[in-house]
Amino acid sequence: PAGSKPGDGTRWTIEPNPGSWLETTDLVFVDPIGTGYSRPTRAEYGAEFYQTRGDAESVAEFIRVYRTRFDALDAPLFLAGESYGVTRAAGVAAALETRGTEVRGVILLGLALPLGSMSPAMQTALGLPSLAVAAFTNGKLAPDLQRDLAATMKQAESWATAVYAGALARRDSLGAAERDSIVRGVSRFTGLDPALVDRKTLTVDRMQLGNYLLRREGKFIGQYDTRMLGPLDTTQVPYDPTKDPSLQNLLDDVTVLRYLRTELGYRSDLRYQVPFGGGYPPPTAFRGDCMSVKWKRVPGDSVAGERALEQAIRLNPTLRVLSGCGIYDLLCDYYGNVWSASHLEEA
Repeated sequence: PAGSKPGDGTRWTIEPNPGSWLETTDLVFVDPIGTGYSRPTRAEYGAEFYQTRGDAESVAEFIRVYRTRFDALDAPLFLAGESYGVTRAAGVAAALETRGTEVRGVILLGLALPLGSMSPAMQTALGLPSLAVAAFTNGKLAPDLQRDLAATMKQAESWATAVYAGALARRDSLGAAERDSIVRGVSRFTGLDPALVDRKTLTVDRMQLGNYLLRREGKFIGQYDTRMLGPLDTTQVPYDPTKDPSLQNLLDDVTVLRYLRTELGYRSDLRYQVPFGGGYPPPTAFRGDCMSVKWKRVPGDSVAGERALEQAIRLNPTLRVLSGCGIYDLLCDYYGNVWSASHLEEA
């Protein structure tokens, strides 16, 4: 019901999902080791799973066992992953193809792997159009940019690739006039005061946009959906995603528990481990998801995901990839996906 949220005493009802894929395919949702109810059989085994390679290999092994037990060896196999699941899906595809298991397709949602060759300057520039969409959505652009979203997106995309990326690549050698021009351009497409643009790096980041675009109104912009607004908390250091207005009413572990216990008949008193860690880590530390507080992340994990996907495609040239990213999502640069797909080198 409108204005209510899980846990506030409102009676909720379950209704059919008109967009469900179940009419055309079976869906199998997997909680990898360390998420949901999945645990290593011994705590000391955790290190084998809480890293990119072990995580991918363990999920690939689960898929093999599942297909064997349920006699689904001939069923076409598609992998879908969201957020860190994008890196996981790429790694699992490579693991399966290496084992001789054909993967028909990989669906990557909400995060762009750095596919193909992309400089740091270009990667930064490609994030600007998402900031422009956020500013447009919240009515903070100049009148000429506030008329038509599609036209504004095209202008932001063009400026980002034709002007901004080049300036970022040689920012240390820019003259004062050139630097001023870029600062004005960033301000124009983000709706932020030029004083908020770092004159050395010539950038603003998504958290600056979230904290400052609607600061006078006392509102914070959702990082996962810039159409969602919440009260600005000037004491919140560091950022806590559990309080993000675009996630706040979605991080509900009660509904999934009821589904597992009532609909599926699986009852466990273990804690169902959900994103962002619940009560741990304490508020003085970044409340990241389990990937950031438990996994052994190493520099280049996203690049490893790119290489894994490339390996899978080389092993199986018929494998198809669908990458999706919402234009209102500040954690996934939609134009980065578009630009990458149009600049991939032929195998």
